[in-house]
Amino acid sequence: FPVTIQGSDNDVSKVIRALPGVATVSSFRNDLIIRGGAPNENRFFIEDIEVPVLNHLTTQGATGGAYSIINSNHLTGVDYMSSSFKANRGNALSSVFDFRLREGNEDTTSYSMWMGGTEAGVSVEKSLGIGSGLLLSARRSYRQYILQLLNFAFLPVYNDATLKLRLRTGDKSSLTVLGIGAIDDFTLNTKVG
Repeated sequence: FPVTIQGSDNDVSKVIRALPGVATVSSFRNDLIIRGGAPNENRFFIEDIEVPVLNHLTTQGATGGAYSIINSNHLTGVDYMSSSFKANRGNALSSVFDFRLREGNEDTTSYSMWMGGTEAGVSVEKSLGIGSGLLLSARRSYRQYILQLLNFAFLPVYNDATLKLRLRTGDKSSLTVLGIGAIDDFTLNTKVG
């Protein structure tokens, strides 16, 4: 499965659109229609932990929003099931996605910063010893400033962070801590006249 696809803008939901049987409603929403099902019939997991909402700026009753809360640069792959769901994936009607995050660099410490079409972010990878590593990423949108210049009344802001900490606890054992968080803020542009 190709994790990065041209034109995906680091958005996992746009990468998923390349899978077989996947359709979307419009180009500015991440509502996924799998084999004719409704967008709210899909279930999403990150390393076997359910994530109820995968996108920023969602609407009630839907799973799709404007942008994914997961940076696609931090993925190693995804298990995609559109039928024959596992027993521990109950209540899935259309599809199940299980994303796998890559491990933090175990050898060196590296930092990266990027600026996309609507967001800016920073990523840190740090070695914590043999078999242990940290991957931390945070993003913030700046779309609201562009929309304010264009005199839009609605100014959406989104923030998210992803953490994967892997600690080696023995020769054949390790402890993994996962964290993902997202905050959306909606403000009105009172200067619109």
